[in-house]
Amino acid sequence: MSSVFAFYPTTMGATLSPTGAEVVFLDQDPTFGEYAPQKGQKRGSVIPTLGGVQIQDFGVQVQDGRILISDEKVPGAQATLDKLQAMYAAQDTDWYFTDATRCWKVRFQPGGFSWWLDEFWRAKKMFGETSKDVYSYQIELVILEESI
Repeated sequence: MSSVFAFYPTTMGATLSPTGAEVVFLDQDPTFGEYAPQKGQKRGSVIPTLGGVQIQDFGVQVQDGRILISDEKVPGAQATLDKLQAMYAAQDTDWYFTDATRCWKVRFQPGGFSWWLDEFWRAKKMFGETSKDVYSYQIELVILEESI
């Protein structure tokens, strides 16, 4: 199963259908997880004071947005996760992310990428019931701008 969710370098320019060796497609759409393209719009802060509260409201900015992508039970995703890990490890690097309907310039949230091997499916592989390792992951992106 292929996915429409893709990460690619900003040198390629914003597009909804990127192609090329530098493009990293998720192995499957986040079927068993979550996809929240506008998770958490912060607007300011609420500061408790002696006998009251001070509210600072800065309005909603594009850069306040976050994109959350998570999935479970993704078979054979090791190569894709290795590429995403390399993208995450690149310090101060912006990327484009598209879901085939919108495109954003993003940066990985510090601490915003994790993945793990599903031990239940690993045990099934050991007993010959499945042929691939199965992974889960979570990605949180900071939106820098909505490009398309």
